[in-house]
Amino acid sequence: MQTPNGRAEIKAMFGDPANADGTANAAWEDANIRKVAPPAGWILYYQDDNALTKTSGIRMHRLLADSFVAVLTDIWAFALQSLHARLLTGYGFASFWGSSAIQDLPEGKEWAAFASHSHNGYLDTALGMGLPGLALLIGAIVIKPLRDFQAADQGGNGGPLATLFLRIWLFGLYLSSMESFFLDRAEPMWFTFLVAVFGLHYMARFRTRA
Repeated sequence: MQTPNGRAEIKAMFGDPANADGTANAAWEDANIRKVAPPAGWILYYQDDNALTKTSGIRMHRLLADSFVAVLTDIWAFALQSLHARLLTGYGFASFWGSSAIQDLPEGKEWAAFASHSHNGYLDTALGMGLPGLALLIGAIVIKPLRDFQAADQGGNGGPLATLFLRIWLFGLYLSSMESFFLDRAEPMWFTFLVAVFGLHYMARFRTRA
């Protein structure tokens, strides 16, 4: 599926979810929106009004549903299977996807030779640096920023700026469950995420003026 470019191409490919008066198009929704259930054993939640609510699936456009299911099953299953062979050392930083590490692929897995990442930042980190590397990364960008925010809040520094950094940081953590940008210096999201991480550390150490 080619990526549409521009509003007209997007509407031509996905249809128009709105009626002429701007209201929701129920007929379009019935024809195009599918509910994709998670793999067996998964539990999905969504956040609404600061509360987590369990949901049975994710609603998305029918053109995206098959690709999404492929990510949840084929890609992650292949990556996890490959990780089991090198749990401690990994394959080297950015040295798995698109490298000689992927060879002798079984029938039906030929797509892995052309994949650029696993659509999961945590999984790609483990593939590159093993479980010890993943543990170090989690300590640096998950545990430490959380402690920094707690310290900033307890020190009277938990105002709007700290909240902004916290939300950017949380968005990055959530996004990394479906995308891979950790340690990618060419990825704008990684830079933005680091600004939030360093910002939380600054707020924890230094008192900002009222």
